[in-house]
Parts: sequence; C-alpha cells; structure tokens
Amino acid sequence: MAKARKILARRKAVGSIHTVTRTMEMVATAQFKRTFNRCLSARGYLDGVSELADDVIAKTPPKNLRHPLLAAGKPTAPHVLLIVTSDRGLCGGYNSSILNRALRRRDELVKDAGGVQLHVIGKTGLAELKYAGEKIEKHHKELDPTGHGGWYRITRLADAFMAEFLDGRIAGLDVAYSTLIGSAKHEPTIHTLLPMRMIPKEKQPEPEKPPPVKTDEWETWEPYEPYEPYEPLKPYAPPTPPRFEYEFVPSPAELFKRLLPMTLRLRLFQCFLEAAVTEQIARMTAMRAAGDSAEEMIRDLTIQYNRTRQGQITTELAEILGGRLALQ
Repeated sequence: MAKARKILARRKAVGSIHTVTRTMEMVATAQFKRTFNRCLSARGYLDGVSELADDVIAKTPPKNLRHPLLAAGKPTAPHVLLIVTSDRGLCGGYNSSILNRALRRRDELVKDAGGVQLHVIGKTGLAELKYAGEKIEKHHKELDPTGHGGWYRITRLADAFMAEFLDGRIAGLDVAYSTLIGSAKHEPTIHTLLPMRMIPKEKQPEPEKPPPVKTDEWETWEPYEPYEPYEPLKPYAPPTPPRFEYEFVPSPAELFKRLLPMTLRLRLFQCFLEAAVTEQIARMTAMRAAGDSAEEMIRDLTIQYNRTRQGQITTELAEILGGRLALQ
C-alpha cells in the first residue's frame, strides 16, 4: 500500500508541473503574438531607413563619402561586444546558444582588436558568464523594447556607444543576439553596428545563354574556289552606361549627419525586437516539450499505479481465501 501511495503522490506532483508548463506556454504564446506583431509592423520602417542609407552611400561620390561613423575605429581601443539574453529562464538552450556564439566572436576579436569589453543584457546571461569566470564590463538593465519607454532607453544606449566611438574610446560595436528567421525559427548571430557598413545588394542571376543552333550539312562544305580570309564577327557587347554624379540637396554631409545616427538607432532597436520575439518562441517550444513529457510521465505513472494497486488487491484476496480455507 505504501508503494502505491508514493506513486500516487509522484503523479500528483507531475500533474502540478504539467499545469505550470501549460500555463507558461499559453503566456508565452500571448506575448509572442504581441511582440511579433510589433516587430512585423516596425520592420517595414526599419528596412526602409536602412535601404535609404545604403542607397545614399552607394550614390555618393567617393570624395564626399566621409563620416566618422563610416571610418574605422581606433586600433588600440577596445571592441565592445553587446550580448542580448533573457531576464527569465524556462526557454531551453536559448541563452546558451547566444553565449556560445558570442564567446566565439570574442575569441576572433581578441586577435585583431586592442581588447574586448563584454556588455550584457539579461539576468540569465549575466549569471552564466559570472559562473564561467568571464570579466563583464557592464550590465544594462530595463531595456525591454516592448515595454513603456523601451525605444527611448535603447536610443540613449545607442547614442552612448556612438559618443564613445567618435571619441576613440571604443573601436567598434558588435551585437550578439538571436535573429528571427521566418515566423517560427531563430538562430544566434553577430551583427556589426560600428563602424557602419553598407549592406551589399544581392547580385541578379545572369541570363541563361541560348542553346547553340544546329548547322545543316551544306554549311559544313568547303567552297571550291579559294577565298580571302576574313575576320570573324566580334560578339556584341552593350555599351557601359556612364557613371553619373548625383547632386544632393542638402549636401551628403548634412544627410549623413541626420541619417546615419538614426539608422544605427533603428538597427539596434531591431536587434532588441528580434531578441524579444525569439525568446518567446524558445519559451513556447521548451514549455510545449516539457508539457508533452509531463503528460507521458503521467500516463506511465498511472499504468504503474494501476498495476501496483491490482497486485495489492490480488494479494489481499489470496490471503482472505487462504484464511478461509484454513478455518474450514
């Protein structure tokens, strides 16, 4: 009887865990829908501003392409690696994958830069890095892009990094976060924000060449009379279009002064938005897997309890029948 009670108590505990995991899954699903809609609505504006900046840079003559945010940083200054993790757990290997990717990037930067400063966002990443013995330069708090005032806090963070870069105190800025792929996939990635770089556009595929025309037999015959040799026709080459020099009103310097800082702020805000969405995706997946495992464990414990209880009842009946036969 004691064994059956232990199994029953364990099944009750697993049932409580199953209730918590299902509740966490529903909460993560609701938060995912809210953050994903916000990320989707902001992506059009963010991509538009980035494309505008890239287009202006591409059409600006090299002699006018001068801005401190586009220039290389001070070689002896340290490079900043900003790691975006979650404040709460229960999201599987989400934070571990980001930290592994960030530490690999740190090892790459150590060879080239004058040093690397680790800036961490999220309590989970901070705890894991401290446990691993890593030196953390700064821990940034309350930078939720979906919360009240999130945009202004992230803007101030971007402005602080830009000021340090322009003063020569840092050589660059990389952001380690989990980027959104499609609507339900994500993977850890590194995005370089400083110095700013123009994103190259995808090359258009070359048109397929037409198949060679089959010649008839009479075209392969040699003429009877000798003829003067002639030069074969050269393949047609379209003329290269002239490179026009665009005129900007206002000047490129004024455009870069307003456009590039705004582009940097928006790109950093986009990193935070995608990190918030992918965190909820990872939490939904982890809670769904935990709930399925709890259901399977409850089924196994129920079968085990029924077998144990049935064995105990059979033993009790055998003892009763044996006592009755002994009395007869």
